[in-house]
Amino acid sequence: MLIHEQNKAEIKYINLGAWSKYAGKGIVCREGESDSNHAGKVVATGTTFNEGLDADLIGCGLGMEDGELVGNLIDNLEYIKNNVHVLNLSVGGFFNEKVDALFKELVDAGVIVVTSAGNSDDDVGVDGYAKSKHTITIANGYLYKGKEVRRYRTSAIGDGIDFIMFGNWFVKYKDKWTQVNGTSFSSPFVAFVLIPRIQEFFIKKAGRRLNQHEMYQFLLDNCKYLGNVDEFGNGIIILNDPDDIDVEKYVSRKEIILKIDSPIIRVDGEDQLMDVAPLITSNRTFVPVRFVAETLGYKVDWDGINYKVTISNNNKVVELFVENHKFERDSKIMYVNGVTKEMDVAPFIIDERTFVPVRFVAEEFGCDVEWINETREVIIKGG
Repeated sequence: MLIHEQNKAEIKYINLGAWSKYAGKGIVCREGESDSNHAGKVVATGTTFNEGLDADLIGCGLGMEDGELVGNLIDNLEYIKNNVHVLNLSVGGFFNEKVDALFKELVDAGVIVVTSAGNSDDDVGVDGYAKSKHTITIANGYLYKGKEVRRYRTSAIGDGIDFIMFGNWFVKYKDKWTQVNGTSFSSPFVAFVLIPRIQEFFIKKAGRRLNQHEMYQFLLDNCKYLGNVDEFGNGIIILNDPDDIDVEKYVSRKEIILKIDSPIIRVDGEDQLMDVAPLITSNRTFVPVRFVAETLGYKVDWDGINYKVTISNNNKVVELFVENHKFERDSKIMYVNGVTKEMDVAPFIIDERTFVPVRFVAEEFGCDVEWINETREVIIKGG
């Protein structure tokens, strides 16, 4: 993390140093901006503080034609939904119900959408993309005399401001220190510096990223209220130490209880009926993969040609191969995001249901797995 001498007070104020071992590894960030030179400095805001961050520009222009949204944001929509984790929009844009629905579509796909509050000299409030209820909107502030957060007068105020963040940074752009300022830099600091670190933390601790609702709650719990919601929203974001974060507060974790040889599965205290029961073979507990994985919120795909089952969420893809005499392969190998990992047992099929070794698979997704020998039960916490 590169920190210019003149930004050390701001970095200390928001407690970013406590998060030094996180740098947004694996988080894909994109900036929507029309001016490439200006946008380059926006991206540099992320890469200065998070070295190696996957941050780049992407066209996010929008317009209306015959009552429909058009523009490169529409052209890039599928790419963003399938590949981008954090989208920052430092452009003003415009707002209507279709724009709001578009941002909801991105959020529903797992993208965190951050917007700048915009600049205004007449206190008319936020406008454009910032008016959407499906974005996290950031105002621009500065640290006065090293201890008081103030809003820059040009930063828009009013209903719609979610948080305020410093926007006066020195960033490394084209190998030179460059001073930037404005809401175009307060919002990408949140989007490209804070959020990627937070996401990497939750991937390591809980096995997945936070969605927009969870991220908003996390930021809400990690901010200092400043008293004037029109100017500061909920306040200035100040990260608590990672060791003090209550992970389970933000990550919805289901509790599943399975009993060997029983088709009854208890999900968050309620009993449900499966059409097959878990079993033990080779001293390993096997469960019907589709029912259990989908209950935890994961996607399951079956390739009947190759006898392959794929389990995935937003962060991880696990591939397992069922034993079959047609194939010369080691079915005790599973692939996790393309990397081979060894198991000591192989998946198999009984009564047209695929069974997988529960501990090997569940722990790859950050689940906690507990075996209760007295009752022959397996407890899985995750999702």
